[in-house]
Amino acid sequence: MKLLLDLNKRYPYADYLTWWDDKRRELVNGFIRMMSPVPKVRTRK
Repeated sequence: MKLLLDLNKRYPYADYLTWWDDKRRELVNGFIRMMSPVPKVRTRK
């Protein structure tokens, strides 16, 4: 399920807790801020 969220709208923390998908985001003063993806770390063998 793809979430359609408006980046210009204020959201309460209760809504933030319901966003279960693979996107990384944070809530700052009620506004959504997209976070960078986690870098893939390769280990040496």
